[in-house]
This record gives sequence, structure tokens and C-alpha cells, in this order.
Amino acid sequence: MDINDKVALITGAASGIGRATALRLAQEGASVVVADVDEAGGRETVAQIEGDGGRVGYLAFSPDGSRLAAGHPDGRVRLWDVGARKLVRVLEGHASGQVALDFHPRTDELLTASGRQLRRWKARTGEALGALPDASSGVHFLELAPDGMRIAAGLTNASLELWKADTGEVLLRTSYTAGVFFTT
Repeated sequence: MDINDKVALITGAASGIGRATALRLAQEGASVVVADVDEAGGRETVAQIEGDGGRVGYLAFSPDGSRLAAGHPDGRVRLWDVGARKLVRVLEGHASGQVALDFHPRTDELLTASGRQLRRWKARTGEALGALPDASSGVHFLELAPDGMRIAAGLTNASLELWKADTGEVLLRTSYTAGVFFTT
């Protein structure tokens, strides 16, 4: 079976059989979407796949759990209705490349990043709400703080940046080796 250029969603991909399956499918040419409740383990799987030159997708649930956003290596974001188990929308706004993403914890917004571009969307309608200033380097992953006021992003130049979510103003820039903690 030819799985080159197919998309595989692997649940439980942070360890064990799930991780082994994700790694193997990526080696065979599939774009892999890593899903697991163990976020740290999921990130390790993503790092292994990317280290081998594979393509990995990112996932995020909406705060109420009703929607699932999947960032794909083609630059698109697919939004799924979890209850209905169906694709409801495809967001196009990034030229290409892996899309990292996260839902705002208190609003209907979705934040996406591909390369240095950061975009905001209304998740229910797919309306583009605008862009934040470009990151200083490519965005590898991002996460909104629990209060929705700050964005933490790991960049491809091995730095971590903390930004104001509404303006993109840089609040902190440091290396991956330094610790950063959110408090509310």
C-alpha cells in the first residue's frame, strides 16, 4: 500500500505502540498527526519524526472539547466537529509549511503559526481576524497561557519567546534551556 502523501492521525502517539506506529508511518512517507493526552511525550514523538525529516501535524481541542483543529504540513488547518465526527472547515492563510496552533482558552479564537507568520481566526466561522507581527524566527510550537493574555512559542532558532496575545509584543526572549512558567 502506498501511503506517501497520505495523512495519518495516530492517537496514543506519545509512547509505546502509538509512537512506533507514528514513526513508521512517517518513515514510509505519510504526514503524521500526533495525538495524546501526554503532551510532553507527544512533543518527543514530533521531535523524533521531524529529526528524521518527516512531516508532522499539530492538534488542539477547543476549550469546550467540541472542536478539534489539525495543523497540516500543507499550510492548512482543518477544523473538525468532534460530536458529529466530520470536517466542518478548512482554513487557508499560510503559504505552506507546518502549522502550529492553539485555541484561546476563553474566546472562540484560534491562533495559528507557520514559518514566521502568526494568524488569528474565529474558530466557529473560519473568519480571519488578522495577523500578529512576524516572529523573529520560524515557529516550531506555540501555546496560549491559561488566561489567554500571553503566547509562548518555541522557535526554530532554539529560542523561546513570550508575547502579548493581543499585539504580539515580545515580553521575554530566552533559550530553550531556561525555564519559563505561567502563573495566574
